[in-house]
Amino acid sequence: MKSIFLPGLALLLSLTSTTLAQENQEQSIAQFVSEIDEKMPQLLQDFSVPGAAIAIIENGEIVLQKGYGFSDIENEVKVDTKTGFNIGSISKTFAAWGVMNLVQDGKLDLDAPAEKYLSRWHLPESEFDSNEVTIRRLLSHTAGLSLHGYPGWSPTDELPTIEESLNGKNNGPGRVEIIMEPGTRYKYSGGG
Repeated sequence: MKSIFLPGLALLLSLTSTTLAQENQEQSIAQFVSEIDEKMPQLLQDFSVPGAAIAIIENGEIVLQKGYGFSDIENEVKVDTKTGFNIGSISKTFAAWGVMNLVQDGKLDLDAPAEKYLSRWHLPESEFDSNEVTIRRLLSHTAGLSLHGYPGWSPTDELPTIEESLNGKNNGPGRVEIIMEPGTRYKYSGGG
């Protein structure tokens, strides 16, 4: 009896919690939004941030988008779902996630030369072996590449293409190039 009861109880609890989780998902999102709505004005003030936006994405679908504060204080333009933000290095998280999904799907090898996957732009000639610049080294900032970061662009600027940016054109901080032996040490590189 005991050997049947415990697995049966575990199964019942897991099914119940799964059903409750599905039923309570909308309530959880509503509760989250309510808490954010309550706390966000003070957070914006405490950190001297004029505006912010949130989004909840589930299974690739946007289930919530919301703006807080102002994108332009002087003209009292509120942040909305179309407001653009410079997310800077937060993009590295998304890029790494995408790369690791490709690795998991067998479409990308972390230790293969990055050049294997480049089609529109290539690393400039250098005294260093470009085949030593691997995806793993790009992700860990050990690829030996230049450029600490980018200055960002205003919403009215014409954005450069990826190739122009990597070549240091259109307000870019310089060209991405191999400046030290790949794999020998850490050097933060916003350009690669």
